[in-house]
Amino acid sequence: MNYVLSLFNFSMLLFIQVLMSAIQYADRERVWAKRNAFKGTHICVKEDYPYEIERRRKQLWPYLRAARAGDPNHHENRVTAHLRVDKLIINCQAFSVDNVAKVPDFVRSAVDEEPKRKIKRPLYRLMS
Repeated sequence: MNYVLSLFNFSMLLFIQVLMSAIQYADRERVWAKRNAFKGTHICVKEDYPYEIERRRKQLWPYLRAARAGDPNHHENRVTAHLRVDKLIINCQAFSVDNVAKVPDFVRSAVDEEPKRKIKRPLYRLMS
């Protein structure tokens, strides 16, 4: 599995990405455990997924945020939610982009009510 270290240089407005390949699983776990040490810095550690998987994950993010916010009508019911590769896991049930219509009602309604974000255009296009 490959990992990307992203460095952001504010003075030059430049991203530098370093691709690191972990040969053994223990190496991957060692880097992954220390990624929180970079919080508050300009270094980001993330897994390098193919474009198609990144696109699916991007579509599932609003559902993940809504599921983690929880059910407003039942505060006592704890909801666990996370992404595993390109699947959304809510309370041990897997959902993909194809069957996202089957997510719990409170998640779907929260996503429908969520305001759409404006698309940020890259800086280099604004300058030309």
